[in-house]
Amino acid sequence: MAVLIEKKVEQNVADTRHELLEWHSRSGRLAVSSYNANFGSEVNFFTQQGGKSEHAPTRKANARITQLKWHPEDDILAVAWDNGDVVLRYVEDSNEFLLPVDDDPLDAIKCLVWNSTGSLICVADKRSLLK
Repeated sequence: MAVLIEKKVEQNVADTRHELLEWHSRSGRLAVSSYNANFGSEVNFFTQQGGKSEHAPTRKANARITQLKWHPEDDILAVAWDNGDVVLRYVEDSNEFLLPVDDDPLDAIKCLVWNSTGSLICVADKRSLLK
């Protein structure tokens, strides 16, 4: 099945770059991350029909998104940042949850993966710390 994105992703800012794309295998949502050195990063959501979703984007100033991973069952997106944060975003109601980190904070996230049931998420940073 082909999907056409008919709306422009960019926000009329010339130096905004769209860096990551991630489809949800069940809902058909598309998450698109964008980065602008002046504003930081954000994730926008698009519908299976190709239109921009009505759901608010996930944003963070002074940080860059390094990984996007959809939960295998639910409309929950794990968003990893270069400052070591990992945010779980439930798309429907815009709730966000920052994953807690033990005593040793993470560096830039390089790998993010859910297990097949979505009950666990594994996070690795650039120093190879696993959480």
